[in-house]
Amino acid sequence: MEATLTRTGHDPGAATLTRLSGRVWTTRWTSTPGASLLIGRGAELTVVDHGMTMEATEALLAEVAVAAPELVLRRMVWLGRDHGASERTPEHAERGHAGRIAPATSGPSRVATHHAPLPGLPGVTMHAAGPERMLVRDEQDRIVLAGDLLAPVAPELWGLAPTHARQALEWIRACDPDQVVGSHGMLISGADVERAVAHRLAYLEALRQAATRAREAGATARSALHQALRSGLFDRWRVAPERHLVNLHAALAEVSGERPDPEAVAAGVRRLVAEREEFHR
Repeated sequence: MEATLTRTGHDPGAATLTRLSGRVWTTRWTSTPGASLLIGRGAELTVVDHGMTMEATEALLAEVAVAAPELVLRRMVWLGRDHGASERTPEHAERGHAGRIAPATSGPSRVATHHAPLPGLPGVTMHAAGPERMLVRDEQDRIVLAGDLLAPVAPELWGLAPTHARQALEWIRACDPDQVVGSHGMLISGADVERAVAHRLAYLEALRQAATRAREAGATARSALHQALRSGLFDRWRVAPERHLVNLHAALAEVSGERPDPEAVAAGVRRLVAEREEFHR
């Protein structure tokens, strides 16, 4: 494949694929989480989904088929939730997700120990960051695929407890990678990796403070969000309030010893989006 591939028929932001090493490529899209591509023995292709929609998956696979028809899609791997990629994954392709390598419990994630190799890719392993999240490490090329854990500015913790996110970030730091790939076109290299990890660890601490105060006050995640925004607690992490809300649900559930209700979280996000859209009309 060429170092840059221009997409056709679909334009989710920066529509290119960038080559990171002899066998690793990643999308640089900004308005969709994107994916990374790993080329193994026998021209076998592994797609690591960062959270693509069904439409983005279809367009990506179509483009790769035109640009490199010799590649054979062998497996699809999900770093987190499936947002539609499975609907466009051929039946013959193997499927990998965190549930296959991590115990379905809320205990410590043990990123370093709960792992499995990716067949046909020597030195590439999948590491569970929690029951529903994982990372992919290419030890040979010193690359970590982190998805929403390294989303722009602040992580997204849907399906991931803040403690597990903290452990995963510390694990990335210990790996000392040359490059880390996050979602939405994030590509972090060299000394910027340590800065990015530290920035997100600081966010998790601010999140813990907000959740602890909310629990002590008997407040909801929505109320905690308004209080944090008013107080300036999240001023260093200017992202859409919906991401803060998702993360506060995760943090409040953790400090309360509970598990987040996915339906309640989704309903809260939809309500917040609708209110913002109404405000800007």
